Amino acid sequence: MIDVTGADGSRAIGGSPFVLTRKTRPPFILRTTGSPTKTCRNPDRKPTHLGAVLRVDVLPGLGITQGRMAELLGVSRVTLAQLLHEHRALSGDMALRLERLLGTSAESWLNMQQAVDLWEARQDMHRFEGVQ
Repeated sequence: MIDVTGADGSRAIGGSPFVLTRKTRPPFILRTTGSPTKTCRNPDRKPTHLGAVLRVDVLPGLGITQGRMAELLGVSRVTLAQLLHEHRALSGDMALRLERLLGTSAESWLNMQQAVDLWEARQDMHRFEGVQ
């Protein structure tokens, strides 16, 4: 893999079908639109965990390994692996790291995490029976 930082501060990562720079956005930008209460998604289906998106779409799209992505994010390989394999929830800190590295918004990543968290909470609604 080739990691080049240009004089203008742009960063290019080689070995992928496109060049990722801070000035251009990759083709897998996540966007949220509309009301958060209206969705086309089947409410009985668990939302896709952002770790799956990173593991299945982003890493192969960039042509980099988990270890290299962890290095670029400035986190340990174990921390990234836990997120990629859906054993860890996304923190605000990690969302900002993803925003900076991928050129996506931290909010889009946090919205994905929130959708998973709410879906999981709704699967265990009996916990809220005592709530008036």
